[in-house]
Amino acid sequence: MIAIPQDDTQAAYWYRKAVDQGYAEAQLNLGRAYTNVQGVPKDDAQAVYWLHKAADQGNALAQFGLGMKYGQCAGVTKDSVIALMWVYVSYVYSEGTPFQEKVVEMINNLTTHFTEQQITEAQQRAKIWIAAHPKKN
Repeated sequence: MIAIPQDDTQAAYWYRKAVDQGYAEAQLNLGRAYTNVQGVPKDDAQAVYWLHKAADQGNALAQFGLGMKYGQCAGVTKDSVIALMWVYVSYVYSEGTPFQEKVVEMINNLTTHFTEQQITEAQQRAKIWIAAHPKKN
């Protein structure tokens, strides 16, 4: 077996080519690259931009990532309700996948820090977002 060294700069180059074609997975990966400084300089605003692009296409990992960004004030203004909204959206879009278990854990952890009013608001916002972005099967 031949070991090929990882080249983050080259990977980021190819992610950019793929995002030009509208591929959600590439948008997610480019967002992660900007978060984790893989082949590109750290840039939380760019990370959020690409995560939003992928999330809008129904990518549950990107939706979850946006929840983390809004919760941590990384590239966006901190908004705990919006953070929880994105995690709820991720729950719906990850249905039937092993990732959904992680989302459930996060919801259970997060909601202990929220008021009922905040939880209700996040759920309502998630429902509105989901209605505007129907899940593709």
